[in-house]
Amino acid sequence: MRVAATGGRPGSIRRGTTGRSGSPHTEGFSFAVTEVEEDQEVEKRMVFFDIAADAFRWRWERSEDAGATWDLLWTIDYRRAEDG
Repeated sequence: MRVAATGGRPGSIRRGTTGRSGSPHTEGFSFAVTEVEEDQEVEKRMVFFDIAADAFRWRWERSEDAGATWDLLWTIDYRRAEDG
Protein backbone atom coordinates (compact mmCIF):
# COMPACT_ATOMS: atom_id res chain seq x y z
CA MET A 1 0.00 0.00 0.00
CA ARG A 2 1.28 3.49 -0.82
CA VAL A 3 0.34 6.40 1.43
CA ALA A 4 1.10 10.09 1.61
CA ALA A 5 2.93 11.20 4.73
CA THR A 6 1.96 14.36 6.55
CA GLY A 7 4.39 17.07 7.46
CA GLY A 8 4.37 20.66 8.59
CA ARG A 9 1.05 21.51 10.18
CA PRO A 10 -1.77 19.04 10.96
CA GLY A 11 -3.67 18.03 7.84
CA SER A 12 -0.93 19.12 5.41
CA ILE A 13 0.73 16.89 2.83
CA ARG A 14 4.42 17.30 2.09
CA ARG A 15 4.96 17.28 -1.66
CA GLY A 16 7.36 14.68 -3.03
CA THR A 17 6.71 12.25 -0.19
CA THR A 18 5.48 8.71 -0.68
CA GLY A 19 5.37 5.92 1.85
CA ARG A 20 5.10 2.18 2.27
CA SER A 21 3.10 1.00 5.21
CA GLY A 22 3.27 -2.35 6.93
CA SER A 23 6.66 -3.45 5.64
CA PRO A 24 8.02 -6.52 7.43
CA HIS A 25 11.40 -5.90 8.98
CA THR A 26 13.90 -8.40 10.37
CA GLU A 27 13.43 -6.88 13.83
CA GLY A 28 9.72 -6.09 13.75
CA PHE A 29 7.69 -3.65 11.65
CA SER A 30 8.69 -0.61 9.59
CA PHE A 31 7.15 2.34 7.76
CA ALA A 32 9.26 4.05 5.08
CA VAL A 33 8.95 7.26 3.08
CA THR A 34 10.88 8.66 0.14
CA GLU A 35 11.41 12.42 0.10
CA VAL A 36 13.26 14.73 -2.24
CA GLU A 37 15.79 16.91 -0.46
CA GLU A 38 17.93 19.30 -2.52
CA ASP A 39 17.11 17.34 -5.72
CA GLN A 40 18.16 14.02 -4.14
CA GLU A 41 15.82 11.18 -3.15
CA VAL A 42 16.23 10.29 0.52
CA GLU A 43 14.70 7.24 2.19
CA LYS A 44 13.53 7.57 5.78
CA ARG A 45 12.05 4.81 7.86
CA MET A 46 10.65 4.15 11.30
CA VAL A 47 11.45 0.69 12.64
CA PHE A 48 9.32 -0.60 15.53
CA PHE A 49 10.93 -3.51 17.36
CA ASP A 50 11.18 -5.31 20.71
CA ILE A 51 7.38 -5.06 20.78
CA ALA A 52 5.79 -6.33 23.99
CA ALA A 53 2.43 -5.87 25.72
CA ASP A 54 3.69 -2.87 27.70
CA ALA A 55 6.65 -1.52 25.69
CA PHE A 56 8.34 -1.17 22.33
CA ARG A 57 11.36 0.54 20.77
CA TRP A 58 11.26 2.89 17.79
CA ARG A 59 14.26 3.70 15.60
CA TRP A 60 14.26 6.55 13.02
CA GLU A 61 16.74 5.97 10.18
CA ARG A 62 17.81 7.73 6.96
CA SER A 63 19.40 6.48 3.74
CA GLU A 64 20.91 8.46 0.87
CA ASP A 65 21.71 5.35 -1.22
CA ALA A 66 18.23 3.88 -1.84
CA GLY A 67 18.34 1.78 1.33
CA ALA A 68 21.70 0.08 0.80
CA THR A 69 22.91 1.60 4.09
CA TRP A 70 21.02 3.32 6.91
CA ASP A 71 22.12 6.05 9.34
CA LEU A 72 20.54 5.99 12.79
CA LEU A 73 18.98 9.35 13.65
CA TRP A 74 17.51 8.37 17.04
CA THR A 75 15.99 5.58 19.11
CA ILE A 76 13.07 6.03 21.51
CA ASP A 77 12.02 3.52 24.16
CA TYR A 78 8.29 3.55 24.93
CA ARG A 79 6.78 1.98 28.03
CA ARG A 80 3.11 1.94 29.09
CA ALA A 81 2.48 4.20 32.07
CA GLU A 82 1.43 2.42 35.22
CA ASP A 83 -2.09 3.04 36.48
CA GLY A 84 -2.06 5.27 39.44
